[in-house]
Amino acid sequence: MTELAIRISEYVAERDPLTLWSHFHLAWSYLEAERYEDALRQYVEAANLAGNSETVRWRFGLARLVAGDAEGAVRELEQEPNEHYRLHGLSMALHDLGRKDESLAAIQRLKELEYEYVTTQLELSDDLERAMWPHGFARIYAWIGDSDEAFRYMRMSLVDTPDSLGNLALNPLLKKMHGDPRWRPLLHEFGQAPDQLAEIKFNPRLPYEVSAAN
Repeated sequence: MTELAIRISEYVAERDPLTLWSHFHLAWSYLEAERYEDALRQYVEAANLAGNSETVRWRFGLARLVAGDAEGAVRELEQEPNEHYRLHGLSMALHDLGRKDESLAAIQRLKELEYEYVTTQLELSDDLERAMWPHGFARIYAWIGDSDEAFRYMRMSLVDTPDSLGNLALNPLLKKMHGDPRWRPLLHEFGQAPDQLAEIKFNPRLPYEVSAAN
């Protein structure tokens, strides 16, 4: 399925090279396949196209982090103009560099910003934590090794935004969770356990394949 996603994303990016999201989708597919150099190259394309537009440096930084370059991740993330995304990525990259106090401070500051957002912009008063970017915090806690908090936030996501974490089994930010005995049951809750996915029949053809067959 990953190779199919890459083929589709490559096709789209080649034919729509000026659309930023085509590069994002392809780069993420490469990350899921552990093709890190390809992913980083694709984020360079995105950065060249959009510069410091919101989320570009965040995505690039996360890719460097997953590829094992925490220092490079920090350099990219510090250029992210959106403070929420910047803190999200830095909390993980700083943790990998052994700067644990700074990592925890970034998490706390992000929670403060999210609280301010949901109480002033969304004007929510109930279930605030569920509205405070639960899938974002799930990825942070999964990456820094706090499994209890990661599972807690993922279950919050399951209630309101079950698609927000994407393909759980392939999400590179969640890989540290795979050995936890709670992982497989969680996949089942999200409808993404191997036996559930095996029942889905999905074999689309790209346009040139359709033309060749006709």
